[in-house]
Amino acid sequence: MKTATHKHTMVAATVLILGLLVSASAAAHPHRPPATPPPPPPPPEARVDAGTHFVLEISGGMGVPVGETPTDARTDLALKFGFGGRPGGSNLRLYWMFGLEGQSKSEMLSRDAAAPAVKYSYDTQLFTALRFLFPIAGNLRMFVDGGVGYGIATVETSSDWMQAEEERGYPLFYVAVGLQYRLFKNVSLGTEVTYMDVIEYGAPAAVLAEPFKDGVAAMKLTLTVHF
Repeated sequence: MKTATHKHTMVAATVLILGLLVSASAAAHPHRPPATPPPPPPPPEARVDAGTHFVLEISGGMGVPVGETPTDARTDLALKFGFGGRPGGSNLRLYWMFGLEGQSKSEMLSRDAAAPAVKYSYDTQLFTALRFLFPIAGNLRMFVDGGVGYGIATVETSSDWMQAEEERGYPLFYVAVGLQYRLFKNVSLGTEVTYMDVIEYGAPAAVLAEPFKDGVAAMKLTLTVHF
């Protein structure tokens, strides 16, 4: 009888101890729900491309003084650098551009019939402009530039009785309209038409730069690197 009671007491004590151990373990290690896995990334077509912020552009073609004969056509080369991006996530892109442009030496006949002479002129311009670039369809983009700058015309005058060279500085305004086709994310090919003219501020254009009396228009091919 006593033995049975002793056994029951031992079993009850063992159960109590196990219960206490389980309770202590639960208190020390509370149950934590499994961590929620992060959402899967959106598909590529749903991602918004942040775009590029810098452009480096070279262009080359032919420029013609407006109002002159086609024989006055000159080689026109330009190098441009710009920075900007997409404002407010829109499709429009704005870039602040800086450019160096130059025209090759060209021959001009003096307009002074009393003192005929042959003149050779070549020009260099520095300018800054704001570029607006927006998509048209697919990888095709259109851009419009507008800005101001400063140019230097080097004029060489040659005749039977004299040889002379002088430089004439002139402020100018600059506009361009062009198309770009994005071959790759970082490379575009395109074409542009540019026009620049002297800002006279009341001074006769001939005093500033004779080749720019009526402005110069140019058509060029462009290669643009985006990064």
